[in-house]
Amino acid sequence: MRAAASGLVTLSGGVVDLERRVVERGERAHTLSVLEVSFLGTLLEAEGRPVPRDVLLREVWGYRSTSRSRSVDHAVKRLRRKLERDPRRPEHLLTVHQVGYRLAVESESAEPGFVGRESELQALSDMLRDPGLVTLIGPGGMGKSSVARQIVRRLGGRWSDRVEWVDLQGQRSLQTALCSVAEAIGMTVRRDVAVEAIGQCLADRGVALLVLDAVEGVARPLGAAVAAWRRCAPKLRILVTSRVRLHARGEQLLELGPLAEDDAVALLRSRARAVRLDLEASQQTWVALAARLDGMPLALELAAGRANVLSPEQLLAEVQRRSGLLSSPTRTLQSVLDASWELASADEQAALVQLCLFEGGFQVQHAAAVLGQDAPAAIRCIQALRDQSWLRAWTSPGAPELRLGMYESVRDYLLTKPPAGEAVQLRHAEVFAALGAPSVLRRARQARTPAALARYGAEHANLRVAFETAMALGRHDLAVRLWAALHKWLHHRGPFATSIALAERLLEGDLPSADEALVRRSAADLHRRLGHMERAEAWARRGMACADDGGSARLGAACREVVASLLLRQGKGAAAEALLHEAETLLAVEPCPVVAASVWSARGALARDRGDLVASSQRYEQALQLALDCGDTVLQAAIHNALATVARALGDQALAAVQYARGIEVTEALDGCTAVPRMNLANLHADCDRFEEAEEGYRAALADATTQGNSALQASILTNLATVYLSQGDYAQALELLVRALPLHRQRRSRRHEVATLLILGEVALRQRIAATAGGRFHEARRVAEAAGLQRHWGLAELGMARAALLRGLSGEAEDWLQSAEPRLRAVDHRRGLAQLQCVRGLLAQQRGEAARAREHAASASRLAPQDRPGRGSTLAWLLARLDRER
Repeated sequence: MRAAASGLVTLSGGVVDLERRVVERGERAHTLSVLEVSFLGTLLEAEGRPVPRDVLLREVWGYRSTSRSRSVDHAVKRLRRKLERDPRRPEHLLTVHQVGYRLAVESESAEPGFVGRESELQALSDMLRDPGLVTLIGPGGMGKSSVARQIVRRLGGRWSDRVEWVDLQGQRSLQTALCSVAEAIGMTVRRDVAVEAIGQCLADRGVALLVLDAVEGVARPLGAAVAAWRRCAPKLRILVTSRVRLHARGEQLLELGPLAEDDAVALLRSRARAVRLDLEASQQTWVALAARLDGMPLALELAAGRANVLSPEQLLAEVQRRSGLLSSPTRTLQSVLDASWELASADEQAALVQLCLFEGGFQVQHAAAVLGQDAPAAIRCIQALRDQSWLRAWTSPGAPELRLGMYESVRDYLLTKPPAGEAVQLRHAEVFAALGAPSVLRRARQARTPAALARYGAEHANLRVAFETAMALGRHDLAVRLWAALHKWLHHRGPFATSIALAERLLEGDLPSADEALVRRSAADLHRRLGHMERAEAWARRGMACADDGGSARLGAACREVVASLLLRQGKGAAAEALLHEAETLLAVEPCPVVAASVWSARGALARDRGDLVASSQRYEQALQLALDCGDTVLQAAIHNALATVARALGDQALAAVQYARGIEVTEALDGCTAVPRMNLANLHADCDRFEEAEEGYRAALADATTQGNSALQASILTNLATVYLSQGDYAQALELLVRALPLHRQRRSRRHEVATLLILGEVALRQRIAATAGGRFHEARRVAEAAGLQRHWGLAELGMARAALLRGLSGEAEDWLQSAEPRLRAVDHRRGLAQLQCVRGLLAQQRGEAARAREHAASASRLAPQDRPGRGSTLAWLLARLDRER
């Protein structure tokens, strides 16, 4: 809708004559009441801004602000039937949720292909409400001219013919620019046209809005002229689009950045489908392509123009290869950037080439070090480049420091220039190698704040670039420090495989023994977390040898702890205990609280495997105290998880909940990978029979673990999720997940998890009453548990075999297996298992017709697990229910 000076308001497909109080749409006409005309006039005066309900009630109806009348709503309903093509889908009379109503001008939907920018248009509308100077600034290709045209369409009708547009694209002379302005406003053009004469003409003609488009070529001298025009015409509004600010007094800046993700994807898809109707691609591909093109409208348009010969996936690959895709016969992104390059001074051009070494942004102090300047000089240089739209600035959540950087399209352009010399590249590498110094890493660990770790995430891309530089220049001393800094982040957030690949490249060089031990120990830990147990052990054992050769007792102890943990997973408790003893001896020579905490944690796992849950809890508590003392929050989270596992085995669900909650709190405070805490929270939901929440939690945890590349965690989540489906009687789904999990457990040689998965597979078969399959699964579980010395699992496997025998009607064989299982379960005080055993004995008694004996066994089962509160789908609950039914 557009208002003209004559009182005519143009609709899409119609017109409103406010003076005659008529709405004409095609061959139909509607009469407007006086109140409706007043209503529309009030909205028109707001120039596209929303008008609150209380204001409308006061201005149109004369009610007090406190009135709750529905008059506004009724009037809107009537007007929409007269104004809109489809009142159910209004185009002009729009509701602004929880505010009021606004009148949309025709241009808001009239310019073909204009997408998004609603917040920028609203900001411009507010800034141009009063006379003054507004500069819409941004890099080439960001759509400044399109936004300016859109705001003119939105607001221009208010001023009728008092809007002037002057295109100054490519002009380099102030006098030429002045001639263009003079011609646009109807002056007689002369070579020596005076600035003051233009200002007087603007005032005499009553120009309300003067738009100066693409002024970057004359921005510096034009600033003084604009200031003079404002003095001559104090009611004048001036809108400037430029890559360079004018630095004029009173200048208001609105920086135009990338399109929002949804708008960028919408623009890309619409333009691509305009050249190829059958184009289809995943949302993920569109999002990735829009992100790689910086959400820059020109780049999106140029890429979409190639959709008639390339698929979206091919477009993305071409852009990532910097293949020169963003060009067209009439206009290229390079030509736009070439014009900006020519405006920069030689010193500014040199600085840009050096700054493009940074990837993912930088802080001013890092830029100063790379540029070889002191802080004040660096700030002046960076400010000049910001004023020319070469650099953008942003802050990240939780990180108050301002970061600066380039759009990827701009950086790609600068990478085509002659590169910075080796000295500059080396300065960049040295800046970020400092983040990997042992003292800096130690302070980051002790800081106990997300910001300390987020620093490594923010510089992740720069660390990768610096690592490649150090490797290319043969500076392995720097490369090791850079890898240590990268590992700090990758160990926390993944993907683990990236850190391992970089470690393998490092080891191709000639490293000192201590450095090699550090790299091998850290990479071995990642191999372990990925489930590559044989590779993890080989790396850790080689790290032990390197640490011993280099005389590093601390690294020797750390490598031994990793090997011991791997041996525990294989059920080799004696060998693991010997290595832990060696580690403690080395730590007496060179104390290290972090390694000591890991050793005590491993001792807790050893005690747990041997069934001594009380001792296990005590050793985990000692490990936790050491982790707290040294500030290792990642280790703290892992130990809280282990303590919760022990508490659950002891039947103390309340304590388990507290420990899980603490582990979740620590991990979330670090903004770390949430797969483990999500899984633990899902475990608690499952224990409380909240199966839908448990499933949702496991699915989310599985997605995080997959992103991290942690196959060991994936296997555990699959197994846990299977128990949820088992509890709900969805045996097919449970079986599918367990079959996926079992090879992952075997791949990582985790005997305990392998046996647990086999036991659940046997349970699935039992509930389906497939006795032979159940017996086979339990027999296999018993064999693995016996070989690994896992007493608890061994006893549970024999209990399962007793149940399988009972299902086949072999009561004598079932009793024999129960006799064998009971001492094993009592030795580890597994109360839930003993309760299940009593249930099976009750079922045997019922088969023999001994009802009184069956009741005694049921009561014994209840006494054995008074605090366990098993979920309704757990094995114990299932057995208790079956025993009750049989009675």
